[in-house]
Amino acid sequence: MVPRRTFRLLLTTLLAAVSALAYIQGRTGSGARLHRTDFQNIQFVVNDQTIAGLTNTDGVRIIGLDSSPVEALKAAFETWNAVPASQVHFAPLAATSLDRPLLDGTPLVTFADTPRSRAVVGGAIAVTLLFWDQDGALIDTDIVFSPTLDYSTTLEAGTFDIQATMTHELGHALGLDHSGIASATMFALVARGNDSLATLSSDDRAFVAAAYPLLPAVPGLGELTGRVTFGNGMAVRGAHVAAQDISSNAIFGGITEADGSYRIQGVPGGIYVLYAEPLDGPALRSQLGPAGVGINSSFHTVFHGGENPLQVIVLPGATQETNFTVVAGVPELNILGAGAAMTGSAILSRVSGELVPGGEFVVEVYGDALDDPSVTAESLSFLGTGCSLVPGSFEHAGTVRFTSGDEFPLLRFRITVAAGSPLGELSLRISTDAGSSVYSGGFSIVADVPRPRFTADAVVNAANFLPRGVSAGEIISIFGADLGPEMGAAGGLNPVTGRLETLVRDVSVSINGIPLPLFFVRNDQINAIVPVEIAGLGSVSLIVRYKHVSSATRIVAVLSSNPGVFVFPETTQAIVLNADGGVNGPGHRASRGSYISIFGTGQGGIDPPLATGELARGGADLSYFVENTVARIGGIEAVVLFAGMAPNFTGLFQINVLIPSGVTSGDAVLLELEVGGRAAQGGVTIAVQ
Repeated sequence: MVPRRTFRLLLTTLLAAVSALAYIQGRTGSGARLHRTDFQNIQFVVNDQTIAGLTNTDGVRIIGLDSSPVEALKAAFETWNAVPASQVHFAPLAATSLDRPLLDGTPLVTFADTPRSRAVVGGAIAVTLLFWDQDGALIDTDIVFSPTLDYSTTLEAGTFDIQATMTHELGHALGLDHSGIASATMFALVARGNDSLATLSSDDRAFVAAAYPLLPAVPGLGELTGRVTFGNGMAVRGAHVAAQDISSNAIFGGITEADGSYRIQGVPGGIYVLYAEPLDGPALRSQLGPAGVGINSSFHTVFHGGENPLQVIVLPGATQETNFTVVAGVPELNILGAGAAMTGSAILSRVSGELVPGGEFVVEVYGDALDDPSVTAESLSFLGTGCSLVPGSFEHAGTVRFTSGDEFPLLRFRITVAAGSPLGELSLRISTDAGSSVYSGGFSIVADVPRPRFTADAVVNAANFLPRGVSAGEIISIFGADLGPEMGAAGGLNPVTGRLETLVRDVSVSINGIPLPLFFVRNDQINAIVPVEIAGLGSVSLIVRYKHVSSATRIVAVLSSNPGVFVFPETTQAIVLNADGGVNGPGHRASRGSYISIFGTGQGGIDPPLATGELARGGADLSYFVENTVARIGGIEAVVLFAGMAPNFTGLFQINVLIPSGVTSGDAVLLELEVGGRAAQGGVTIAVQ
């Protein structure tokens, strides 16, 4: 049969049906759940024009010059791959010349500006085109980014974060619909300059663990079931039922079926508060597309147990039934969004979940009827643990107006997130005599990311560790603290450019705004390549970013050359190959009159030039030093046979020299090297026969 199709949008969704599980999973018109059969090895391809500085057909740049788009896509895949209780695995990205979505069975990611892409995306940020068979198995899932919007990987003002957007769209590609929980990756809305969707919530992880579980499945998970009805027994369709763990800060949510029933699976054992709320904002029934037809959002939020909620204990492996009776009517009180910032910083009101580490924050909340005088400090409470209102900080703060022209009453207050609080999601509740409104999962307590720290003198040649400055194309090491993850990670090759990645495990480095290719990142060390574009400058500005937290800017001198020779750790022995290809050393000396190959970095200019991070070519395409090269062995000048870039490497130079016949043999014969009149480090030795 011809497969039916549906569009998944970041801002609006067209969908055939919905599920009532702890997450909202898509279904076909016949009721089959959307799912993947290739979940253990999902192979996406990316258009080969996905590069920093990409422009559309109007000549307008849509990807920032200092961004790492393909690396950000990779990070989104790794986020879903990292759910420990799931078999979901996205394979490494491959490049393709295909630039438009087609029903060809190959999942595509594209930013390319084509008439079809413009027609598919419309006014959305990104769209996932889903194609399925009669059983609900997804047979193609193309992800199309808008060719008319601005994207970055640096949270540049006015841009959408590529990793966050892709993480959200991959949820659709796995079969998920939008979530009613503001902190979930699958929440429908996101602001510019916001990366909150890049982090999976408890709700998102519950989906992949339940839909694609490890076998045997993780034991000890319970479930919640029940119905939502009006007082006359009539079922409430599309009520959002949420379960907030008040001790471990996790929240799960789903919507009721036509008969008012719900089922929340994959719930860890714990103590929960349950409530049923209408999809009247910030999550809306319209975000579910056709599935929103028939949803009833004209009722008041109700907690299990009433205004003083009862705690529901979920036991591992057990099912807990909880029913709700709601009161019909359009609620007046309604939280629509919030923003938070460290004290003294500007607040951006948002409609997606706010990330807060430990400390004190100023919070602004906006919505309907929040200017009611009955809304006081006593009206506020947090569902979860670790967050408290600062006494005396509550105030009615006027209104907030959006570019759409909408204007809402605004509340402002301060909160304190206690050190050591459980990481996870909390919900804000505002209650008056007229009822309650809950900002479900509106705040996520996250680990604090300290500012990366290093000094200009800690930017050194990776071969000799000397802080003399940097040269174009040089491999450098940066030493410091809080530069990246505790566990070191190596950079791979970007499938589009064929060069080293410029974003690895949320670490990026830039010089004058140009991203550096990265060999290795860790909390105390980064190895990277200096951009060739800096040649001829006097000095440059260097910044390290980890999880979007930037270091102070460090000014580093630029040199025309800055040679360093690689040596074995804790020795003076240079890393050198003898003429027979063996490694030079006391056990394998080089003969006088033979040649050796010396390896290092910091050569400066080369001809023909190579792009930053490009692998050097061999054969007739060798790249040679521009600067003059002098080598001495045992104090005697040696004939330089070749001085250029080592083929199939990046940033690594190779100098081949003849060992003079007059050199005295020994295990530690002095090797001296100069490029462009600048000497490499002293004390380097080789072994001569």
